[in-house]
Amino acid sequence: RQETMARATPPKPAILARKGDRAAACVFAALHDDIVMIHALHTDPALRRKGLGRDLIAASANWAADLGATRMALAVTRANPALPLYTDLGFSTRSAYHYRSLP
Repeated sequence: RQETMARATPPKPAILARKGDRAAACVFAALHDDIVMIHALHTDPALRRKGLGRDLIAASANWAADLGATRMALAVTRANPALPLYTDLGFSTRSAYHYRSLP
């Protein structure tokens, strides 16, 4: 993920959510034309299902909208624990792929 974040061209914020005096969740987004791409979202496992991911996606959307974005996208695996959140927020599957390897 860090290589992807390094390759993304600005603007590309990292937004941190805190719970009390500690980091609780973060998101990395980048804007290209009118699309904001969520490259990484992580919430401390002990603090999941408390709205932090939702708040960070909303903060990313608001930041990008102020810069003219009209769409948001992300790429996730089928095993991603945030899939229910993304579905609840209105994201839908647009395409899919899988890796193959030789034995």
